Amino acid sequence: MLTKENIMKFGERVSEWILGLTTLGVFWVMFISLGSRWHWALELLTHFRVQYGLILLGCAVWWGVRQRPWWAAFALSLALANSLLVWPYYVTPTVASADHTPSLTASSTTYRLLSLNVLATNHDSDAVKNLIARENPDIIVLMEMTPRWGYQLRELADSYPYATYEARYGRLETVIYSRYPLANTELWELPLSRPEAFANPHPDRPTVLTQVILEGGQPLALIATHPHSPITAWRSDVRNQQLLEAGQLAAQQTNPTILVGDLNVTPWSPYFQDMVAVSGLREARVGQGLAPSWPTFAPKPLAIPIDHVLASPDIEIIDLYTGADVGSDHLPIIVDFQLR
Repeated sequence: MLTKENIMKFGERVSEWILGLTTLGVFWVMFISLGSRWHWALELLTHFRVQYGLILLGCAVWWGVRQRPWWAAFALSLALANSLLVWPYYVTPTVASADHTPSLTASSTTYRLLSLNVLATNHDSDAVKNLIARENPDIIVLMEMTPRWGYQLRELADSYPYATYEARYGRLETVIYSRYPLANTELWELPLSRPEAFANPHPDRPTVLTQVILEGGQPLALIATHPHSPITAWRSDVRNQQLLEAGQLAAQQTNPTILVGDLNVTPWSPYFQDMVAVSGLREARVGQGLAPSWPTFAPKPLAIPIDHVLASPDIEIIDLYTGADVGSDHLPIIVDFQLR
């Protein structure tokens, strides 16, 4: 006989089945993501550590309400495992000793860098101009720049007389604008080693290397790069190789160095970690928070941090945060830094 009590019991069983499948499903996704070097699609699963943690924490709470302690403990342990990968970004790192890293002086100048993928199809140039006016950066790095974007932002030359811009039809440029002089600017067509499927003699996303001459004549090596998004096997291979070669390029610099850009990868990808290891740089996010930057159309808990700033140990990161939405699918990254 169909009674209210039977209906309630059936609903409870269904909810537990759904909850169990969710808990086990996230566990298996976490587990198979360990094979991220074996297949490009598995690497995509490494990018959602915050989301896995939030889902599992919700499951743990609900299992606790349902008085299922073993399930609650299982879900909570998985949530904690994810939190261990996220927590370092909210903990201020220990500063190295003076023997290795000179301390800041009271006279150290604070510089501000703004990095933004404007999105080639975005037409809201006024929002980008207002962002720049509001944040007042010393150095600007813009990605997916087209001749149209270059024309719409031509007035930046009044405040930023030094730039690497070169408008070329059909190319998505990475452009640096600066209040400080730029020297020895080079365009690198990374990756130098290209899969046969990407044997394009005119790749559309050159990496920019320039020396920003800061106050007192101190050069800052600035590398700006924008690899392809890893939505196919060959694009993933090209991105991974470009990340590695950008890290190698950073390691060759003798001046204080910053590597910046929409890298289309999160900190939990093994290929990002390879780049950090080979470059000798540090993630600017560490101790500043994750600052998720993509996509802007998703609620913030669903966004992921794929726009990055990395700095050499002789650079002190003062602050890092995301700026206002300007119509792109990326939020801008703003970082304040000083030279040690």
